[in-house]
Amino acid sequence: MVALSSAHTIGFSHCKEVAHRIYNHNNDGQNAFDPSMNPKFAKVLQKAYANYIKDETIATFNDIMMLGQFDNMYFKNLARGLRHQTKF
Repeated sequence: MVALSSAHTIGFSHCKEVAHRIYNHNNDGQNAFDPSMNPKFAKVLQKAYANYIKDETIATFNDIMMLGQFDNMYFKNLARGLRHQTKF
């Protein structure tokens, strides 16, 4: 499980998977995000997916805090709320 989970640190996600949580959450305005998210992470996601409305195919690394690095920061950032949660 650890290997499978940590492999996601170098994967990527399409914005459509999280758009409902980072844009206009509960119809509270374009920049409103899910309050259960770490605000820093939500703002980083909003910046990474800034052109989503124009291009719904946009994708970025799953671990946008440590781009393309395969290390244990995945787990540290997950605990801090600075990662997409992987669901199995």
